[in-house]
Amino acid sequence: MTDWREGDVFFWRYRNDSGDQTLKYWCRARKAIVRDGVLFDIYLAYIDGHKVNFHSEGGVWRHGQAESHLVLEFKGNLDEFDVTADYNRSMYDDADILDLRHANSSQKQVYLRKGARRSQAAMLAEVNSKIEKLESEIRHANWQLERLSKEKVRIEAGELEGIWL
Repeated sequence: MTDWREGDVFFWRYRNDSGDQTLKYWCRARKAIVRDGVLFDIYLAYIDGHKVNFHSEGGVWRHGQAESHLVLEFKGNLDEFDVTADYNRSMYDDADILDLRHANSSQKQVYLRKGARRSQAAMLAEVNSKIEKLESEIRHANWQLERLSKEKVRIEAGELEGIWL
């Protein structure tokens, strides 16, 4: 592991990842930022773009502690990214996105690598996914229309038992 720079971002997990993990990762985002030479998990941090305030001492490691207790995946430095709206995420390659959202996050936690260009492949994947979802919704709506039309005929014929609306 190399030296850390202010603003370095890591995704992390414990080296000893055996057994029940429920309490081990309680109130942890498994995403961390280096501040003043210390690695802070961001679960209890207030993040608004490049403004990061840590409110807790939970999930804090010095370099040596992190090296012996954590497996770190370097994601980049905050200085290499600009804040972007989360809805822009699908227009870029995963390598150009730094997504710091987690279960306890609020806003302005998706970042775009400076100089990144929109990705045709990523945009096509998103469009295809949306088309597939809408086609599925249309199939479901057509099935519902057919089912309700049959129920309507039965109701009009006076068959009121066994009808589920």
